[in-house]
Amino acid sequence: MPKSAASGAPKVQKVCTLWTHDHGVSREDVLFNIDRFSELAISPGSLVKIVALNQNTSVRDFQELARTPSQDGSRRIKLDTRRAPSTSGFSSRKPHGGSFTLTLDENGHRIQGGRDVDPSKTYVFQAKAMGPDLKTKYPTLQVSVSDHIARNFGFRNRMQVMLSPAEHDLYSASHVEISFRDEYLSRADMWRFAIAELSGKTVYKGQKLLFMGTIKATVKNVFVDGQTTHSAYFSTVTKPVFRSESARYVLFLQMSKEMWNFDTEGSGEIMFNKVINGFLPDLFKRWQRLDARHLVTIIMFTRMQYDRGFLPDGTQANGLPFDPDAAAGSATRDFYRVVVSEMASCDWINILYQLKKEFRKFLRDVTVMPYSPPKKSTTGLQDAFEGEPEPEPETIIAGTPRTSDKGNILEAINLAALQYSKDYIDRDLVRTGISVIVISPGSGIFEVDYNMLKLTTDILLGSGIGIDLVCLQPMPLHSVPLFKYRTPRLATER
Repeated sequence: MPKSAASGAPKVQKVCTLWTHDHGVSREDVLFNIDRFSELAISPGSLVKIVALNQNTSVRDFQELARTPSQDGSRRIKLDTRRAPSTSGFSSRKPHGGSFTLTLDENGHRIQGGRDVDPSKTYVFQAKAMGPDLKTKYPTLQVSVSDHIARNFGFRNRMQVMLSPAEHDLYSASHVEISFRDEYLSRADMWRFAIAELSGKTVYKGQKLLFMGTIKATVKNVFVDGQTTHSAYFSTVTKPVFRSESARYVLFLQMSKEMWNFDTEGSGEIMFNKVINGFLPDLFKRWQRLDARHLVTIIMFTRMQYDRGFLPDGTQANGLPFDPDAAAGSATRDFYRVVVSEMASCDWINILYQLKKEFRKFLRDVTVMPYSPPKKSTTGLQDAFEGEPEPEPETIIAGTPRTSDKGNILEAINLAALQYSKDYIDRDLVRTGISVIVISPGSGIFEVDYNMLKLTTDILLGSGIGIDLVCLQPMPLHSVPLFKYRTPRLATER
């Protein structure tokens, strides 16, 4: 048929009575009697959509009162002799290519003016021929959906719905978000799951999936052209997105100089309070609403800066030497403090309490360090044996935290990546996924070393670990995060 002729053909939709059934009647999601919809030219395998009709309050109240306790199980499906009133006429709409929509009632007669529908209650399914035994048992059945689908879409037994063919192009999902927890799934398992349970089928929001009798998952969201919808068709171009609700999270908290500064553009509190009273409680409460069960590890890190003249190169502090920074004319050292290690996200109150305790003493622990004064020179052997005993090491306050842009953020990310680079050894079979969250008091601009940037990039690309960067300061007028580095060639020329 030429395209012009096809565009002018009427789009037929039919009003019908929707039934509901349970597993005692059939384990199919939809029972569809194709013979009752000959006007729609529907064949097995075609896409069909069900849209609920808008009804006033009096009709809904009447249907609720008409229900009796005996309407349960298989008795919910019974003969229905009621028919919609027959009227003549048709509704003609010509929005684009001259085509119009033809609305029919249950008897196949045209309805003048059409019917108002509720687009939010649209369910898409694939037509499948109903068995001859069910046709004989329920001769007046038109279409019936299972109880769990009726609950998800707000359908009621014996309600009026609009049924019409659906086009694959318009109702094919672009993305389908699937969540699971308390189990480990590899990429191969996810691929097999999508091929066996989703490909070539219709999916809907809230659908429960079971793969190989052990892997349980739930469809959380369905997207068509970037817009969320309740139901769609999983085509060959649909991308499944798997979300683990039992992952391992590593939260790195950059304790740079700005963390103790006041937020002059906001509430006026220090930056750390924005983390402990704002971001982290909201994050944990969101996980709690989603009933997620993550394992959380929180690590504080900072880079301390020392004057080169005050502390000579190679001076030991806590058993580790300082790293001289020739460009800055100072010595630096990186500190890391593990606050909590693999703690359940549901115990978030104790996590925040422990984080507050560590914050109060973190600056003291990184600035107070042992210092031995230089020894006095001796003039003779007797002075060496009879001299005063060596003084005990003293403690001094040395160093200041560096700003966030000159911190050790790449070293922290590299530390997390190396920690999970061999997670295939002694695999945790109830956890899937590793995610790193870096909380910085800066604006997302960092001055880094080129070699460290290249090394961290290669490790992240090879391991597939996701990094989320949370900055507490307002975003600048350009894209961030921005890593500034000096190329090795320019450094050599200098």
